[in-house]
Amino acid sequence: MRKYTKFIVVAGALVALAAPSAAMAGGNSDAAHECQQNGWQTVIRQDGTSFANQGDCVSYGARGGVLKVKATPPVTRAVSAPVFNLDANTCSVTVPYTAGIDTVLYGVNGQPETPITHDVTATGSLDGTDGTASQFWIGYTAQPGYVITNPGAAPTHFDFYNGDYVRDC
Repeated sequence: MRKYTKFIVVAGALVALAAPSAAMAGGNSDAAHECQQNGWQTVIRQDGTSFANQGDCVSYGARGGVLKVKATPPVTRAVSAPVFNLDANTCSVTVPYTAGIDTVLYGVNGQPETPITHDVTATGSLDGTDGTASQFWIGYTAQPGYVITNPGAAPTHFDFYNGDYVRDC
């Protein structure tokens, strides 16, 4: 009985020593499986490099390599800057809200210099009432994921008085 006890103790010790050395040798079947069925195109090595093919990825994963998910590039959507004109009957300009563009009005009384969230009308006046201006500027910036397809087409400045005290509309 003593022989068997010693044998079991020695065998247990060998298994305990062998398990960590097997883990250190590498082997990562889960990572290797991630590479299959075109998964290799969606992952990269830990250092950020891509794989040439599925076999390259499987080999890297099977040797214990760590896979990272590739960052997806932002989707770029085209958006046009608004085109609008002066309404001579009311001597006003309505600046439309355009999704995908941060439109900021500079110089309109009562209008904060932050991107608008709805259509805003500016009327020519010197009295300082909210929504009025003698002249104002408009800034357009594409939001992340958007690109303005017609830069320079939209007006960036309106002057209701052309430098004098006589309204021009």
